[in-house]
Amino acid sequence: MKKNSIDRLREYQIKSGYTPFDLSQYEAVADLCIPADMPAEVRQALKNAALDKLRATMKQLPTEYQELGWFEVLQDLYERIQKAAVLMSEKNKFTFPDKLTYGTAAIDSFTAFVEDYNHDQDYLILVSDELFTFANLLSKSIGMLLIDPSEKTDADGRLQFNLDTSHIDHMLMTNHEAVIRFADLIFAYAITNHASNAKQYTPEFSLATISSMFRESFELFILGHEYSHLLRGHFSDWTTVAADTKHYVELNKEKIEIMVTNWLQETEADVLAAYLAITAMEDCDFASSYAGVDISSITLIILERMEIELKGKTLYPVTHPPAEVRREVVYRHLLDVNQDIKGIYEANTYVVDALWNRCMYLLTRLNELLQGAVNHSLINVPYFLTQRLLYRIGDKLLSDFEEAAK
Repeated sequence: MKKNSIDRLREYQIKSGYTPFDLSQYEAVADLCIPADMPAEVRQALKNAALDKLRATMKQLPTEYQELGWFEVLQDLYERIQKAAVLMSEKNKFTFPDKLTYGTAAIDSFTAFVEDYNHDQDYLILVSDELFTFANLLSKSIGMLLIDPSEKTDADGRLQFNLDTSHIDHMLMTNHEAVIRFADLIFAYAITNHASNAKQYTPEFSLATISSMFRESFELFILGHEYSHLLRGHFSDWTTVAADTKHYVELNKEKIEIMVTNWLQETEADVLAAYLAITAMEDCDFASSYAGVDISSITLIILERMEIELKGKTLYPVTHPPAEVRREVVYRHLLDVNQDIKGIYEANTYVVDALWNRCMYLLTRLNELLQGAVNHSLINVPYFLTQRLLYRIGDKLLSDFEEAAK
């Protein structure tokens, strides 16, 4: 039986362990959230309004299994990308898809991809729910290193960038938490494929503003990349390919084949996605919007290095260029449009090298300690043991690193 994109999404969500949306659960939550000392009629009116909003959202869900919170985030991202694409369409010959479904599933990687199961242009953009966790944690840890606590931008106390390398060095040395949080995320993902295994935390309000800006442009770029493949018509003549060039992701130990592209198409999608993401960040200037786009690239660079270090293999398939190549292509294209991104690019380059060196030092020392304690490398022990060591002695190890670097 032929399966359309919604049928396929439903299957992936069932395999993810998602359960059908249950409005009664939210009724109980609404009762708890509304202050008990309000008049009964006011409480009921507020509850009804909240439930009516939920019912309206339910009608937009692609399947009854779609997790509501992730869908609301994804829907906002898609609508912003779509709006940006329409604005840019006057100067570009885009191929807008007639049939498109989007949703989330518990894919074992922070990723998004396009699928056309029947080769009939009934497209599905499937987004890993790990993507949002990864982007959130990454943006907070990077944000801690690029902000300047001594300078405020407005009366609300929101912070601004300081891209000077001396400032970044100072933050690396005085804010070990940022490095440890970053290392926890990278180790958790590289070892377990789940960013959600890293510790969750809430930043101060002043940091939240900048980290949210990073996160939004990061997520817009990732989703925009997949949508750009469709706008550029990269899958219009997609055919079956040789086994050694196929690429897969895993969902509950089941392999899902990803539609194959090539280096040129991947870089084309990257460049267009960057423009879409920056255009979609309506309240930010060009350079600030570029920051999250670039952070997504430097993250892939570190993950590719870590994959080789831990597992002796490359993270990217043969159809995709290395992250360093992809980052450089996007930067060169955007630099011709706005020279202000140069400072962001150079600061991020400095940050990625500094974080990589520290992550490698932490990785080596933690591995030595685990080998001595349990006679196993960190890749062969439950991740919580590595994580517990990282947070217990990470500050001391980073001090040792800085002392040795003098």
